[in-house]
Amino acid sequence: MFFFRYLLRVLKLLRALIFLPFWYIELLIPRKKNVFVFGSYYGQGYADNSKALFEYILENEPGIKPCWITKNKDIYRKLKSAGKPVQMAYSIKGWLVQLSASVAFGSHTRELNYHALNGIKHILLWHGMPLKKIEKDVTKGIDVENISGFAKLTRSVIDPNYIYRYKINATVATSDFFVPYLASAFSLKKENVWLAGLPRTDCLHKNKTEKIISSLREKHKKATLLLYMPTFRLSAAKGDAYNPFDGNGFDRVRFKEFLLKENIVFLYKPHFNDRDITLSHFSDRFVLLDDGAYDDLYALVSGIDILSTDYSSIYFDFLVLNKPVILTPFDYDEYVGGIREHYFDYGMLPGIRAHNWDEFMDIVSAKKYYPVPEEYSDKFAKYKDGNSSKRCFEKTMELLNWRNVCAA
Repeated sequence: MFFFRYLLRVLKLLRALIFLPFWYIELLIPRKKNVFVFGSYYGQGYADNSKALFEYILENEPGIKPCWITKNKDIYRKLKSAGKPVQMAYSIKGWLVQLSASVAFGSHTRELNYHALNGIKHILLWHGMPLKKIEKDVTKGIDVENISGFAKLTRSVIDPNYIYRYKINATVATSDFFVPYLASAFSLKKENVWLAGLPRTDCLHKNKTEKIISSLREKHKKATLLLYMPTFRLSAAKGDAYNPFDGNGFDRVRFKEFLLKENIVFLYKPHFNDRDITLSHFSDRFVLLDDGAYDDLYALVSGIDILSTDYSSIYFDFLVLNKPVILTPFDYDEYVGGIREHYFDYGMLPGIRAHNWDEFMDIVSAKKYYPVPEEYSDKFAKYKDGNSSKRCFEKTMELLNWRNVCAA
């Protein structure tokens, strides 16, 4: 096993050395200010803030040439058939468009072909406001990089594109509250944390309805639609999807009776890392949502009545809807102790809390849930106008120092 790990490192080193001269030659290639490239979820998704801004530009900015970059052939075929500009990250055409682009947008830090991006402006739209510590502030969990200073220096010289993928020019925030955390996480000046809002939340204001929501409301008359969205766990790194219904006082028979008695439809959306989870069916009122169940997650979110989550950033996005939230910190001590520390005290988040499934059912049955008060909503989510994509685009134009978009 050691031999194969060593061999893999040697092969990566050789690849880096082969690409090293080309990395610096790239700086001689002129980049076009009106060519933007986008990606999300490590090249395996078409979602989140990147998708929202990409589609906004397609619809509203004819002077810009956006292109979605993917590493997933299914996504490539889907977008191609829809007539949207898309390229595979490592195809010849993918290389060419990334070499010509002036700006790269991503929801994470590993979506694109970073061998082709030397000299580009990198805007990290990220995937939510941080309660959990992220990127350079992470001290616990799977994202902690245990590498010596000498190794980092060697890597930066031999494989500079690896370092470059983590070097960003700007990111976005929903309010002043999150600016210092994001600036710290990404080593940015505070002025490079744009107060623009998250593009993905624009969909919450467009009155779009996902088919699955319409179908459930038709099937279950006057039912309350409750969406449960927990965040990631370390178990995913070991190949085991997190199952919140294995423990925490969950009783499938009682839960089935509860859903029927209270006329609840319970929608469960696992975290992206836990998307391969399988659960045995026990009620048509318990709906496991996979990525194929909807076109846009936030169109789906806008149609539900109550949100339940533990430590996910969906909490902050949902505030703009002024709908009830139930917090479910079932494993709080374990989570902050060994999985991911938080930037601030979880007690700051307003909302009723359930510490197990019995408490959860009691809260719902007694209707103890409530919308977050407006003063807290404004603290965490400043923008409620559906124009975050527009603001992100305008900030990008300022960064490029390019005002007359259509003239290019």
